[in-house]
Amino acid sequence: MFPARLAAAIRTAIAEVVPPTTELPDATPAAWIRRPRRVTYGDFATPAARRWSVMTGIPTAQLAERLAAGLRGVDGVAECEVAGDGFVNIRVDARALADIVREIVKAGPGCGRKDHPRPEDPATIPRYVPSPALADEMRYAHARMCGFLRAAGALGIDLDPDHDLDHDLDPDLDPDRDSARMTTERIRPLVCALAEFPAVVARSGRAGRPERTSQRPLDRYLNEVLRLVERFEDAGGILPKGPEEPSPSHRTRLLVVDATRIVLADALGLRGLDAPTHW
Repeated sequence: MFPARLAAAIRTAIAEVVPPTTELPDATPAAWIRRPRRVTYGDFATPAARRWSVMTGIPTAQLAERLAAGLRGVDGVAECEVAGDGFVNIRVDARALADIVREIVKAGPGCGRKDHPRPEDPATIPRYVPSPALADEMRYAHARMCGFLRAAGALGIDLDPDHDLDHDLDPDLDPDRDSARMTTERIRPLVCALAEFPAVVARSGRAGRPERTSQRPLDRYLNEVLRLVERFEDAGGILPKGPEEPSPSHRTRLLVVDATRIVLADALGLRGLDAPTHW
């Protein structure tokens, strides 16, 4: 997925700056990437400059500037800027967003848990138990996503993840630019949050044991995903209204719905909880 490619690019950029004897961790999103607390800062961020500044003695600001320069030419990266705290904030382009959605939908269930025990094995069910209220919210959101997809099927809308997703995720290509930008800016943080799911699960593992997952980071993450899902739904335009014909933009938003459904089902599956299709 795109975060894995971005993590590899960050590791490569850091390796070109730090002394060659410096030991660097594997290029996994969990080790190299975070999402900023505010979407205005960017889609992703990396604390690599802060971390390796301490270890190498290179000033944080200098290391961050060189890292940002190395990332600006990376495929899928639209903008990079250095924050005052030494983080490098990254904004991705429409093609990267499209790749995230496409890869989740094509991978299907289990896309975020491939390194975790299969939940149907009772002996190794991950020990993540969301609060009853959070679990119900997740199950309800999953059912809503399924409802959108059923309605799309009834309308004969073909959801092909290979269609031109990146065009529909770039508001500058839409003639109704203001409306497109409002919708896109609600899709963007949700898509980036969905992409982070495997890294959140990996960071939540205790003592290197993926079957023991920490509750607090996952709860925070899933609460944020649910909030972003509601904002995405509030923006509207997921399904055609009245006599309106289905458009490529409807297909794009429905594919985001499908990607959301898959991640929610995976999160519920971490504790063997069901993911209802109706509520």
